[in-house]
Amino acid sequence: MWCSFSKPHPPLDPPEPYYSMYRNCEMPEPVIGDWATPDNAPPGFIRPQKMWSNDIIPPEILKEAKAAYYGLVTHCDYAMGRVFAALQDLDLFGDTLIIFCSDHGEYLGDHLAGCKVYFHEQSAAIPMIVTALLVFVGGTIWTVVYSFTNSGLLPRLQWVGLDQYERLWATRKWLVSIENLAIYGLCMLVLVFVIGFILAALIDQKIRFEDTIRTVILYPYALSFVVTGLVWQWMLNPEFGVQKVVRGWGWESFTFDPLYSADIAIYGVLIAGIWQGSGLVMVLMLAGLRGIDQDVWKASRVDGIPTWKAYIFVIIPMMRPVFVTTLVIVVTGIVKIYDLIVAQTGGGPGISTEVPAKYVYDMMFQANNLGQGFAASTMMLVTVALIVIPWAILEFGGSKHRD
Repeated sequence: MWCSFSKPHPPLDPPEPYYSMYRNCEMPEPVIGDWATPDNAPPGFIRPQKMWSNDIIPPEILKEAKAAYYGLVTHCDYAMGRVFAALQDLDLFGDTLIIFCSDHGEYLGDHLAGCKVYFHEQSAAIPMIVTALLVFVGGTIWTVVYSFTNSGLLPRLQWVGLDQYERLWATRKWLVSIENLAIYGLCMLVLVFVIGFILAALIDQKIRFEDTIRTVILYPYALSFVVTGLVWQWMLNPEFGVQKVVRGWGWESFTFDPLYSADIAIYGVLIAGIWQGSGLVMVLMLAGLRGIDQDVWKASRVDGIPTWKAYIFVIIPMMRPVFVTTLVIVVTGIVKIYDLIVAQTGGGPGISTEVPAKYVYDMMFQANNLGQGFAASTMMLVTVALIVIPWAILEFGGSKHRD
């Protein structure tokens, strides 16, 4: 924990609780307005001293105290960097309070008169934690609670138990949505991983124009799902899309209009999803491949292992963290797919391309049935949790166990 004070002219005798609070490195409240001087540093603290940009901080001094007072710091960016580097070398950075004061007010490039408070990096995460608790956790709890109510146009606490969930799973539109999500998700997951890894393996061969090819493949991912949906809606239109072009070449019997057949319409959406998502998977896989030590490849060649076996039995197992992270990104994107469906098919023909996210929107903003929408949202939340929680345990719990 490290900080500095905001006023350059402190009183002579701060109260004892002030000393004990900082001696234990506990900061329940911001310290702006508190004081410190060279004459009243409490026992156990390093005495205030001048520090210049070329000073060397004696390690034995830093080891003696929980906090260090430095006054009249010039070239502050450089001096602070030296203090932090010394503390890190001594493994004291996490539990040492450093108080910087400058007559010039030069603090990390901020030209302010007097001293300024700086917190440890853990304290900098407090706004993010508060936001997550209030917005994400609070919003999630609110949604789950109201899924057990008979909310209509507006939320209302009229409890109906599990009625909304029973009605949800008895609705054909919701069942079709789940079926479409399963088909789209399974095919999307397999194909983007296969296509993305193959493209990454090919680009990893140090081919010519690698930057151009990588940019072209990644470009569709830069487009929004709305643009992607509209583009592929036009391309799959039998009047002026792929079917029209091929028939113009002389193949009059060629038919390719998946969006106009209820039985295969979801596969037309799948084509657009793969076109957009493969570039992201390719980039992630390429980053993983570039992280493989070249000695691994040399050893596999010396042992006479075929390239395809080296990929399957050596390289891919070494890329497990990349695969797991990519899996989570792709799956969470699959579960919340909405705009691609709306732009490309609108859920049709009929309800043949409905998905859970669109069902939630329709219930909440078109049917004015918030309770049903909340229940569907909760089911989507459960689906994502079943994916994210095992991943978090595998990644973070497993790493702690290995440590």
